[in-house]
Amino acid sequence: MNVEIRHLRQFLAVAEELHFSRAADRLHLAQPALSANIRKLEESLQLRLFARSTRQVELTNEGQAFAEHARIAVESYDRALEAATHLRRGGTGPVTLGVYSAVSTEVKRAIVNRLREINPDIELTIVAESSSKLVEAVLERRIDAALCVAPTGAANLHRLLITNEAMVVALPEDHPLAGRSSVGLSELAEEAWILPSNRAFREGSALHRLSAQAGFTIRVAEEVSDFDEHFTGVAAGHGIEVVPESFAGRLREGVVILPIDNVVLPIYLIGRSDDSSPTLSTVFDAVVDATEDTLIQI
Repeated sequence: MNVEIRHLRQFLAVAEELHFSRAADRLHLAQPALSANIRKLEESLQLRLFARSTRQVELTNEGQAFAEHARIAVESYDRALEAATHLRRGGTGPVTLGVYSAVSTEVKRAIVNRLREINPDIELTIVAESSSKLVEAVLERRIDAALCVAPTGAANLHRLLITNEAMVVALPEDHPLAGRSSVGLSELAEEAWILPSNRAFREGSALHRLSAQAGFTIRVAEEVSDFDEHFTGVAAGHGIEVVPESFAGRLREGVVILPIDNVVLPIYLIGRSDDSSPTLSTVFDAVVDATEDTLIQI
């Protein structure tokens, strides 16, 4: 007889119940079949595991010793199966996902719900922050991944394009272009730009790449700690600010918001290129699924 894990489970059930009928009920087996399996196990092991009488069933000394090892074997087997389940689902444990400030509550909820469907063993925490801060947080390992405007030239980042968001320009209300319905990017070549001071957006950023494609180099008038959603510098006449459309959802006194023709900013899902954990891969899958329709509405 080859000893299988089911035989060990049957033996442990009898060892714990010390009663063949109760053990058989617990295992949903017929008592004669259970008794026969235990006898075959004893014959295979060449050990007497139980002392039987008409009144009671007791473990022998050999049976007590074998029970300790059998219990360890069954528990190890169960842990191995549980680990396989986690690997099949795509890992387990806590993950922190950053999302840029303009992402709606609807999108965040969709991401959480989709991840629960794929793998409820992953504990997802979502934090909202500006794109530039999220990029730094990923690079510095303070968060695991981020949905944000990401620099194209940043090293050590794995990027997955999620969507392209339309770009707008914030102009002072007395600017010569303020009366237009839209502007071309090349028309902003001579303007002074207000940009985030974050190092991730200085060189190789999407804004620098877009301006280079339009044939000019950005002239920086002022650096702010982050994208200024209140456009205070623009209203004060310090320069213009080019931002994703979702950053400019409210009217601001002294500022005019115009669409930029045929210019979009890519929104990426990013993680560190050296992080190949199945848990993070599952989170990436959940974000892609959840944002397929909802992110377009941002």
